[in-house]
Amino acid sequence: MRASVELLPDAAGEGAVRASWVRLNEAGLPSRLVHQGLSNWPHVTIWESAVHVADRPGARRRGAPEEVLPAPSVLAALLEHLPLAVDVLGTAVFGRSDRGVLVLELDPRPLVPLHEAVRDLAEDGPGGAGLRRDQWRPHLTLSRPLGAGQVDAASALVRAVPLPEAIVLETLRTWDPAANTVNKVQRDHRAG
Repeated sequence: MRASVELLPDAAGEGAVRASWVRLNEAGLPSRLVHQGLSNWPHVTIWESAVHVADRPGARRRGAPEEVLPAPSVLAALLEHLPLAVDVLGTAVFGRSDRGVLVLELDPRPLVPLHEAVRDLAEDGPGGAGLRRDQWRPHLTLSRPLGAGQVDAASALVRAVPLPEAIVLETLRTWDPAANTVNKVQRDHRAG
């Protein structure tokens, strides 16, 4: 597991994602609803460390640095970018077309400045420049891995209810799997 910097949607966006989780779960399909981990909250990952820090939450990997995330006081400067409305492109399957993870894909264009700013802030730290560069596709995860024959059913179920045209991302948080902590970045961390 790698440490990350993430964006959380507002209540309406969170509700739309959680409603999809419920629909999938009620249909007996793999859903994020059953994931009980601390990090399981509708979110968009905008940066992920280049360093693998834990094999499971709360278990630091041998040799992993103690700190891989930029300090909250550093990240607080990025709050000027939020809230940010981002268009929903639709659903997509990450993986193979017949099996993978169902996601709500977002338009990356309004997120690029924030994505690059986080990467620039993190680049000199122990987490390195991170992994999310050329192939970054911002999204909100809807399902757990779907097997063969489940993708079409899951996609149809999620599309049966109108998807939001846009998601408002309003909160910046960090996830440190080695320490098993999530922390919201607050405006009071700003300098000056």
